[in-house]
Amino acid sequence: MEKNKKLYFFLIIFLLVIGIFSGWLALKEKHPSQETNIPSLTKPEIVSLPTIKNVIIPENNQSQEKISIPMETLPEAVDLPVPFTSQAPFYNWDELHNEACEEAALIMAKYFILGKNLDKETAENEILAAVNWQEKNWGGHFDLSAEKIIELGKNFFDIEKITLDKEVNPQKIKNYLSQGKIIIAPCFGRNLRNPYFKTPGPVYHALVIRGYKKNNFITNDPGTKRGEKFIYSEENLLESIHDWQGEFGRYYSKEEAVNLIEQGEKVIIVIEK
Repeated sequence: MEKNKKLYFFLIIFLLVIGIFSGWLALKEKHPSQETNIPSLTKPEIVSLPTIKNVIIPENNQSQEKISIPMETLPEAVDLPVPFTSQAPFYNWDELHNEACEEAALIMAKYFILGKNLDKETAENEILAAVNWQEKNWGGHFDLSAEKIIELGKNFFDIEKITLDKEVNPQKIKNYLSQGKIIIAPCFGRNLRNPYFKTPGPVYHALVIRGYKKNNFITNDPGTKRGEKFIYSEENLLESIHDWQGEFGRYYSKEEAVNLIEQGEKVIIVIEK
């Protein structure tokens, strides 16, 4: 009897095990594994975005690489077709013409903008008319600071695009020239050491920068009849650039004027068509 009870007990255990196993198989069929039955995701395609220039990445964003944009390459040489005139077209170096370099520089700029030739008669008439305008409007004919040159350029010569730049360096000047813009440079004339100037040279002087080649600037210097395409070294011209200082219209002795011009700010006048 005892033996039958044990067989009966093992039979029940066996049936329970069979039932549990069958139930597990049925459950697995209804809820298949997601890992094996859901298709894998495809890797997204990488899209190349167009390069964006002149983008500044914040300095505090350390996770991004800074974009390096190369500087525009300047032409090896530039020489703009600026017509030339001396400040004394007929070589009459009287007091009026000795002080007419600013007018001559603006006349060259005007005819460059117009794209016209400039003969001696036209240049002389333009100089006399500009001096006459100054005497009527400013009470005399004086050395002109860069700001006054701009004022004369706008109000008498009708030059619209004429501006002052106080950042003066060879690269900046070359950039302007490569864009087709010309420069009027106010200078301490004696420092230019032009061999064609009457010794010791003008205290204050203005000339046109029309181009460059290597380490030299090509100028139209109205202080001499030989001034067309006159070459100054970068170093010489940059050292000589100084604006006229002092109260407009006041008289200074030569000694005072020399001291004032050497203290003058470095500025250039930029003119474009």
